[in-house]
Amino acid sequence: MSLPLFPRKKNSGENDGMRTAMQYASLGTQLAAAVVGFGLVGYWLDSIFKTNERYTTIFLFLGAAGGLYSFIRTVIALGKKSDQSDGVADDASKVTEGKK
Repeated sequence: MSLPLFPRKKNSGENDGMRTAMQYASLGTQLAAAVVGFGLVGYWLDSIFKTNERYTTIFLFLGAAGGLYSFIRTVIALGKKSDQSDGVADDASKVTEGKK
């Protein structure tokens, strides 16, 4: 059994906020990395097959689509995690019932 090098504190509310902020901050880098990475693969394929930017264009669009998919999926997951930790009701009817 191995122990973690840096064990998490159980009641570290301020660290959770910083962790969430860093996850949001890394989203732009992830999106850019997907677009650039796929673009480079397309460029490489164009150089092998001697085509005029055909694969570069295709792979840039694939990278943008994949990066946006990952971006949106991560934002939704972080939003749900934030709502659960804040105790926010997911159902709109629960919110309106409290106002009666």
